[in-house]
Amino acid sequence: MNRRRKEDPPSDTYSLANVIQILLRLRAFCTRQRLLIRMKLRVLYHGHCFDGVASAATFTRFYKERIHTDAEVQYAGLLHRPGNLLFEGNMFDGDENAIVDFKYSPSEKLTWWFDHHQSAFLTPADEAHFRSDKSGKKFLDPDRKSCTEFIAEVAREKFGFDDQPLRELVHWAHIIECKSVFSRF
Repeated sequence: MNRRRKEDPPSDTYSLANVIQILLRLRAFCTRQRLLIRMKLRVLYHGHCFDGVASAATFTRFYKERIHTDAEVQYAGLLHRPGNLLFEGNMFDGDENAIVDFKYSPSEKLTWWFDHHQSAFLTPADEAHFRSDKSGKKFLDPDRKSCTEFIAEVAREKFGFDDQPLRELVHWAHIIECKSVFSRF
């Protein structure tokens, strides 16, 4: 004889409260079994560059503290190449995709962008695409000496990020970027 437990709803009852309770139990089970798929953040950064790596680290810390704490982060360094083939293949394969300290991409899959270079755009159309963006997640300041410093300030002012633990990294990124810029002349 099948006896229904007191806490189980009748099998023909599908109230909103019952459905929510079932979903919460399923979520708890999946979390315990690690069956939930984590959100993937792809961070593309200026490779072979201290400011690029420091920018990726600063952005990651900000993102994981203020945007999505459980994000799985994957990185790829970008290098300047002749022509307009900087963003080939499936580089934007994350649920969210960020570029830091590197040129702009008009890809609809690009969700975050920070740069400080005067040469941030490959084409005038790319710049127009950036200027028309209303996401509040794409930032440019060509007067900045380092992208790391720029990310830390924007994250603090616009998103309430505490950048104090990164003070030394920001300091060194600023110094190293300034020295590398002036050594080109």
